Amino acid sequence: MAAVGYPARVIQDSPRGLKSLFGIFTYIAAGIRNALQLDEAGIFIEDENEKIHEFVGNTILLSNIGKIGDINLKVTPNTSAHDGLFDLTVVSSRSLWDVIAVLFRMLTWRYKPTRRLHHFQARKVVIATDPPVPIQVDGEDMGMTPLEAEIIPGGVHLIVGARYRERADEGGFLDEFNLPQMWPRNRD
Repeated sequence: MAAVGYPARVIQDSPRGLKSLFGIFTYIAAGIRNALQLDEAGIFIEDENEKIHEFVGNTILLSNIGKIGDINLKVTPNTSAHDGLFDLTVVSSRSLWDVIAVLFRMLTWRYKPTRRLHHFQARKVVIATDPPVPIQVDGEDMGMTPLEAEIIPGGVHLIVGARYRERADEGGFLDEFNLPQMWPRNRD
């Protein structure tokens, strides 16, 4: 997964030494610190059909996997590692409260588009921003925008464990531990 803008700033603001000492709390502190000073940028995403999607926001998520680990954080709706498409989400958070609201929607799988949350799919993208913003891929700093990415069907063969689910909305800790679900999942 690649993230542009706010999540990449959180990664940049979480040095290895602090992560070794404080673990996930390093990310939480960096996330709050960066959420208190959110900067918006003009976002221009060109897809394989040369269509340009324009937004104003501070976060772009580019993924081909639907959930982050066992924390049940649904990054994008209906993502499949098998469909040959990237899922792109653009977030236009303007405050710490907006960041919390977007995370709440992801954690409770209420992933309907709003004026602060946009989603589309593409096979190939070029992401540019004005001004340039940081990029991270799988937790590693990758410099500044622009970013070009393309799906190569069959380009990676993965060995997965028994808990692997092809669809992002299957499994997760709520199902595996038979905990009560407080919010119904949207299964369109």
